[in-house]
Amino acid sequence: MGRRVCTEISICKISSVWYTIGDIVIAHTCPRAREKRQCQNSRAYQKKHSRHHASKTSLPSDQPQFSAVVPSLPSSLVSLAAVPLPTSDLFREASRSADLLDESDLYLWEQEPPYDYPEPFMTAQEVRYTKNLVDVLLGQRWRLAKAIKDDQTLRFANGKVQELMDEIVEGLAVCIHRWSMVASCITEVEANRNMVMADCWLRWQAREIFTDIEEVKALKNGENPYCT
Repeated sequence: MGRRVCTEISICKISSVWYTIGDIVIAHTCPRAREKRQCQNSRAYQKKHSRHHASKTSLPSDQPQFSAVVPSLPSSLVSLAAVPLPTSDLFREASRSADLLDESDLYLWEQEPPYDYPEPFMTAQEVRYTKNLVDVLLGQRWRLAKAIKDDQTLRFANGKVQELMDEIVEGLAVCIHRWSMVASCITEVEANRNMVMADCWLRWQAREIFTDIEEVKALKNGENPYCT
């Protein structure tokens, strides 16, 4: 993955202005190209992902009671879902906006592991670059997932509870099986970039599956999982 020579993530062949957050260099990309990527990312993400938070607020009074079966989760998935998100400036910037970031190469790590990309020698610089890559990727996914949640909040308020429940339950079993299959293939312990990014994929998928499960439980209990 080509990048400007620095110790942090900045992957932009078309940017003309560079910004610094602390000691982190990030790129301001061409607005038209960035907006196109953001729209494409959002559409693609909406097809694949869902993010939710649960809290107690009653369902609309005219909604039916649900009988959806909540799948059980592997303990390893639950443990990985509980890993805290990054707190770096780079993660926070990516979770707010793509305006100062070039995310054009992140699609490489959206693919399902295992990865077989050429590996750099893991110098201190490469280790730091990989860490920043994880922070940007998780921040991007958080931002796109929040947009999904905002849409679901509106649909819930408009009484489309059954529709939301059907969407969540329909894909859960497949997602859990896929996560388990990928996890069983990731057996190496060497901290190379492909392995670190595979762990990042597993971590985010686990987080989404777990929150989907919590959402189903909340809906079944007559609660509003979209109220933060």
